[in-house]
Amino acid sequence: MIQDLRPMTFQHPMPNAYHLFLLPFSWLYGAGLRAYLLPYNLGIRKRHRLPCRVVSVGNLTFGGTGKSPAVRAICEKLLERGIRPAVLSRGHGGRLSAVGAIVSDGVTRRLEAVDSGDEPAALADVLPGVPVAIGKDRRRIGRLLAEMFRPDIIVLDDGMQYWQLHRDVEIVLVDACRPFGTGRLLPAGNLREPIKGIQRADAIVMTGMEAAEECAPALRDLAPSLKFEIRNPKCRGVFLARRSPRAVIDTGTGERLPVSCLSGLPIVAVSGIANPASFEVMLAGLGADIKQAVQFGDHCPYSKRHLQIIEAALDKTGAEAVVTTAKDAAKFRLAEKTYVLDIELVIENIDRLVDIVVGV
Repeated sequence: MIQDLRPMTFQHPMPNAYHLFLLPFSWLYGAGLRAYLLPYNLGIRKRHRLPCRVVSVGNLTFGGTGKSPAVRAICEKLLERGIRPAVLSRGHGGRLSAVGAIVSDGVTRRLEAVDSGDEPAALADVLPGVPVAIGKDRRRIGRLLAEMFRPDIIVLDDGMQYWQLHRDVEIVLVDACRPFGTGRLLPAGNLREPIKGIQRADAIVMTGMEAAEECAPALRDLAPSLKFEIRNPKCRGVFLARRSPRAVIDTGTGERLPVSCLSGLPIVAVSGIANPASFEVMLAGLGADIKQAVQFGDHCPYSKRHLQIIEAALDKTGAEAVVTTAKDAAKFRLAEKTYVLDIELVIENIDRLVDIVVGV
């Protein structure tokens, strides 16, 4: 497991012929990215600065490493310190992403998930007191966010590859089980940029520790020296994180229930996320009796047909409730009993991470 920190150990999951076909396109993608970034690296093109501190939470790979839960955890800690954060997201899948919009003023969510995208809507629901905005042009929407709400810090959700905007702090999330995915650029692999991009990190958060318990002690020993393994003396810390169930929310009443209420409960597990297996493993670990798991694609829009599939699963299995994720629940409503498993990202030594965020 520890050896997987080095890209040469990765085994590509696709058939060899398919991989060979796509590999030239990966080379072209890499060449195009280098050409695009050259003016920035030479200082010819400047990154736009917002009138407040900007912190990016991002990753090198496509797929769920826990960016939005990390944003939530950081914002909650900032609020505890009396620091006013705001969240700025691309708004993937939202109808208003191209033009930009305010999702929440910190008191009321103004947009439905279909307009804002699922993750910004879910963040707005769990971060009272934190304005949330979306927009493809995060320079313009960032200025609007700063002017309207005067935050102390703007946190970019999935901002690592938004090259046009200056960031004061770069937090990079890495999956503990597959740190750099396949080790190849898209489309032959799932890297958004070359692995050396991690050298920009001011802090690294290794997520997914709940699925890497067998190597957790070794990862803890490795963490202090990881910044040297990746040749990044700029990095001020490596932090280990795990997803943990916080509560169960009844979507009909809004009541927060202890996770123990799922023990022995016959359910249909519904998810439209990058890693549905991790969600289902967590439910099973809480003792839920999963009669059927219904998996849709990441950022599923939930049409009438999707709801019919869920209802058919309930009828077929006789399950007493649907249990889903926060970002899925933001996009559909059922007449049947529906629970949200509220999952938090528990980051070890998070106070030190927040010190890095605020510049201490």
